[in-house]
Amino acid sequence: MGQAADNSQPRIELTPNPYLAFGMRLGRDELFAGISSAFWTTLVKLAFIYLAADLVGSHFEIVVLALVGPVSEKPALFTKYIIDAWREYKCTVPSERHSRGYYLKQVWREGWPTLRADLLYHDPAYSVLLWFMLQISVGAGAVSVAVLSAVSFVTAVALASAAEVLAVECAYQLRHWRLRRAGFITKSYYEARFMLDPDGDPKYASRSVLDRLQQEFDLGDRKIFTYRDVYATENSLAVYNGRKPYLRFRRRLTEDGEVSKQAVQVMHTMSREVRARTRGLYRCYTMHKRKSGYDFPLDGPMFWDASEIPDPAVARIVKKFQSGDQHREVRFSRDVVTSDRRLFISVDTPAGREDQLGPYWLEVKVKDDLDLLREVSDYIACNLPVRASTQSRLE
Repeated sequence: MGQAADNSQPRIELTPNPYLAFGMRLGRDELFAGISSAFWTTLVKLAFIYLAADLVGSHFEIVVLALVGPVSEKPALFTKYIIDAWREYKCTVPSERHSRGYYLKQVWREGWPTLRADLLYHDPAYSVLLWFMLQISVGAGAVSVAVLSAVSFVTAVALASAAEVLAVECAYQLRHWRLRRAGFITKSYYEARFMLDPDGDPKYASRSVLDRLQQEFDLGDRKIFTYRDVYATENSLAVYNGRKPYLRFRRRLTEDGEVSKQAVQVMHTMSREVRARTRGLYRCYTMHKRKSGYDFPLDGPMFWDASEIPDPAVARIVKKFQSGDQHREVRFSRDVVTSDRRLFISVDTPAGREDQLGPYWLEVKVKDDLDLLREVSDYIACNLPVRASTQSRLE
């Protein structure tokens, strides 16, 4: 905090539905492959009809037709990425172009998820479906085989998309399970984020607003903390079904200057809209955050790098995630009020800023009560000059 927001980034950016997002991507790539598959399958069928009608049996023909599509389609899966790489190469001035190997690696890297889903899920599903359809349609002509191939292909795309998303979801759960085994503590919650600029009006100052929300929702006493966060902006954390990954080192001090938190944290966030049961004036956007943190002793030093962590197992995990030396530091002061209903409201201001009339960050957090989150968010949107956001403080 303390730096101007990047207005080039959208304030509201929702995580797409993973089934639809990957399904559309796989469907697009498989469209090129499907054209290739249908062409070669039809061509082989014509070859059997006119060149080898008396040389092979019907069962052998069925097996060959079921396999020729998956084999012939593989190069076509990379069509979109080859076109993109070629355009990037041609649009880059010669003095700044990379080697051709660089662009080939880029094609492979971007096309690999599609190829993986195609090999693991689409090919088996397509072959089994087409084999089954050909079994019940023995003697079908070339046009019928082309139609059966297309139907099997589209059905297999839907099945492969679902299987890939579920596999990634299992990998995500396995990642956090391994972190828990290493001693990390996992927490998950929902939060709504708002940016607020009082523009010189004292009634919208950060602490005035927090006092108002404290009274409105019958929250507990205020607590004040000071945070120092160091984000590893170069990390190897995977994106699981659209979830944004973060690796953060955090130190928190109380108002009296005592250390109340020292930890390294692995986080994944995804954004969504909380739908109202009835039509309302405002839309509520929330971030679902899953945070696995390893706490360092409060009476010991704070470790700001993986190489400093004394526990070898934890150090090995963090070092694997911290893939470079690039980092960004965020310092801020937080005023917090909470309730027994698991409602958490805070205002964050840049550390060291005495002026309460400057822009600040307002957050509402709940464990799993989305109705409560929407209720509080509606009140804030109706009564305060806020702008909703799905950006993080780092962004």
